[in-house]
Parts: sequence; C-alpha cells; structure tokens
Amino acid sequence: KPVQFPLIRLTCRHDTPLSCEQYDWLAITSPSSVRAFMEIIEYQKIDFRTIPRIMVCGRGTAAEFADYGIRVDAQPDEGFSAESLVALAGGLLKPGDKVLRVRSDKAGPDLAEALRETGAEIDDTIIYDNIRVEHEALPPFDAVFFASSSGVESLVGQWGIEALKDKTIVVIGKPTADALQKLGLVPDVVARESTVPHAIESLARHLVSEQIRG
Repeated sequence: KPVQFPLIRLTCRHDTPLSCEQYDWLAITSPSSVRAFMEIIEYQKIDFRTIPRIMVCGRGTAAEFADYGIRVDAQPDEGFSAESLVALAGGLLKPGDKVLRVRSDKAGPDLAEALRETGAEIDDTIIYDNIRVEHEALPPFDAVFFASSSGVESLVGQWGIEALKDKTIVVIGKPTADALQKLGLVPDVVARESTVPHAIESLARHLVSEQIRG
C-alpha cells in the first residue's frame, strides 16, 4: 500500500535570467529541473525556439520534456546518472561550446565542474530551491523509497536514523545511496537504473527473494 509522504517542496526562481539564445547546449538531469526550467520559460515569455540543444541524463527527464512537445537531442543509452551524462558530453561538447547547466540549490556544482573538463564554457545556474517539508509525525511504514538525497536529509533531519531501523530502504540511484552511507546506513535496494519504474521493479525482486529465502 503506497503512502504518499512529501519530504521536500520545490520553489521555482522565476526571475533567474536564462538568455537561452547564447548557449549551444542545455544540460539538465531531472524531471523536477525540467518543470522548473519550463515554468521560468513560460513566466518570462521566452520563445521556445531559443532553447538550445538539450542533453539529459535519462528517459524520465526526456519524457518530461516530451510532455511540453520538446524532443531532447542527446541522452545516455544506459546508466541514467550524472556520470553517464558526463560520459555522453565528452563525445558531444567541443572546446568553446557554451552550456547552460540548470539545477536546484541542493544539487551542487560537481556536474558543472566535470563538464568544464571538456573545454566547454559552463554556466551553472540555480533555478529552484529544495525546501524541507515539516511533519508532526511519520505514518506507519515497512519500506521507504527515497528518490533524492534531499529526501533522505529531510527524514533523518526530523526523526533521526532510528526511524529507518528495521525498514526496507529503497533508493533511486548512487547519489541517494551515498547520502544514506554518509549517515552509516546501507540501502537494501538500489534501482537497477535510476528511474522510478526500475526502483519499484527492484523492490519487487527484493521482496520476492526475501519470501523465497524466508
């Protein structure tokens, strides 16, 4: 029985200047970033035709663009992570290319730094803020699915690591797993690919294996 329990709230920075026409590429790594980017595009009445070529980290991000009628220009064939995007960019970017990297305030500059190693000029731009949602209590649960590092930080920040004791912990990918490991916790399930469907599939496989062993 899925229990929706938001741990973070995303607030768009509508007045962030984008100046899309001056860039060769847009680098974007999550559906949330796509929604914030398009919200700014619409808020500032920016012509869609000025959006540069788009590179994304995976299918979920590409699908979010597709909902706006926009087809991305490049995405990894597998992996669906920031590391996969860096590898992809290595074969696409040329020295002097101008890239707009958009992200949340929590995402950090590591991807932009990695992209700069291609010789491209990277503008690392924060377009939305990731704010913790406060709750009075946790609902009962047996398993928890974290789709971001900030979700981990929000839950543990409010209830401590004891709240995760004897729970099945599912994460969408390596950065989220790393956030847990910094707290001395190890996820029970890491998605085979960094998408929600693969996370749910991986959880199902884990639960079936547990029942077989039990």
